[in-house]
Amino acid sequence: MRVECISAYGENVEHDADIVKGLIEDILQHTGVMQVATLSGGKPRVATVWFSYDTDLNLYFVSRSDREHSRDIGRDNRIAGSIVDPRHAKPGNAVRGLSFQGTAIEAKGTALDKAYSQYCKRFPIVSERVSLQDMQSNKTMLRMYKISPENFVLFDEVDFVEQPSHELRL
Repeated sequence: MRVECISAYGENVEHDADIVKGLIEDILQHTGVMQVATLSGGKPRVATVWFSYDTDLNLYFVSRSDREHSRDIGRDNRIAGSIVDPRHAKPGNAVRGLSFQGTAIEAKGTALDKAYSQYCKRFPIVSERVSLQDMQSNKTMLRMYKISPENFVLFDEVDFVEQPSHELRL
């Protein structure tokens, strides 16, 4: 797999996708919070959520079903987001972070089982606060959402000083 990389000068440069995917996974591993943008009546809305991820780079988050972004996903499942590498988030440092576009769904059935397991592996306290059975039976307002990114854009001035923008299409 190859990755299309665009330099600041609009030049196409190719890098091995495994290198770029590894850097994306590194940021995901060291970050627990992301911002997601949903659409409400054609207007964007941003929310901050805790997240987990799997080896296919799907992202998972928990939110109440009555939150605006949760209702937005039910009406229009298009989503975008950003994640900043906290190890470099200081003024004057090189920037390192991700953005993505894709679709989001409320996880149900076996997808909920997988999402809940993945999320609780990263945040064990969740299993103490809400059970999978309560989520499956809707005894709680909490819902699990799965984001299937279509692409990630790695912006990395740490490892790619001259050409920091790299798109990984999934």
